[in-house]
Amino acid sequence: DGSEADIHFHSHAEAQIDIRTASNIEPDYAERIYSRLATLAGAIANNHFSSLAFHEIMSPAERDTVMNKWNETSVNYGYDGGLVSMLEKSADRDPDHPAIIYKDETLCFGEFNGRVNRLARQLVEAGVGKDDFVCICMERSIEMVVAIWATVKAGGAYVPLNTEDPQSRIAEIIDDCRPKAVLTQPHLADCLPPDANVTVIGDGAADIAECNEDNLGFAPEPDALAYMIYTSGSTGKPKGVTVEHEAIHNRVVWMHEEYGLLPEDRVMQKTPYTFDVSVWEFFWSFAVGSTLVVAEPGGHVAMRYLYTLMDEHRVTYLHFCLLYT
Repeated sequence: DGSEADIHFHSHAEAQIDIRTASNIEPDYAERIYSRLATLAGAIANNHFSSLAFHEIMSPAERDTVMNKWNETSVNYGYDGGLVSMLEKSADRDPDHPAIIYKDETLCFGEFNGRVNRLARQLVEAGVGKDDFVCICMERSIEMVVAIWATVKAGGAYVPLNTEDPQSRIAEIIDDCRPKAVLTQPHLADCLPPDANVTVIGDGAADIAECNEDNLGFAPEPDALAYMIYTSGSTGKPKGVTVEHEAIHNRVVWMHEEYGLLPEDRVMQKTPYTFDVSVWEFFWSFAVGSTLVVAEPGGHVAMRYLYTLMDEHRVTYLHFCLLYT
């Protein structure tokens, strides 16, 4: 009725009901609940006019555990050249091991690293350096994977363009990020603005075969941008989200420690490259010396095709992202 209530609480020693002795409850769990109820009761007793939502429920000891002890998650994964260095070490360690499989074509690590180096040199000559964007407008293929690795080897950050987007959307992204170069395939060149510094990469990248295939001799700095993926724009204008090299390196090293890829393992690349789950597919296997099996364009939506591809190439790792609505 709005009148002041006379509230009394028992102390821990005087409690008439002790949930810590209840059956079928783990002692540690019961102790936490008991402590929280006691903390909440004390807070209400001290200020019973305040809304329940604003009262403290954690004891000082539990709050310290949650906020400080459990939050000590810093791990030093040791950058040491990052993913670029890891790829080059994989190529030096076993240059004849299969690095990438797409349809009927297989590139070993030596061939793949050499092709990446040739395109990376062409990008450097085009002025690509730290934090410079390189847009990639390609369908899933070996050339697309080479373009991604060549961009990061040159020191730039790749920006994937959805080849199925309207030309106006593609032009808007290119205008927004102002890339130093745009890499595409012959059949997609007409989808791009004519003034976008477009480089057409044909099958086998024959047009860059004359470039030196040796390693470039440097690796991106930890804080250098590795890629930028644009949001869908469903709630407004699309925005580019950037990620640095050290972040990807740490994630890949963690994945390797957690799941332990072996050279004989094979990872499937089936996620559209405009979705960030694809990042781990593109970098993980190359960094640790395993093999990437690339699905054909549109294959990620055909379950029977994926099953056949996994069976044919003995895929051992497949990455799914579950979405809840």
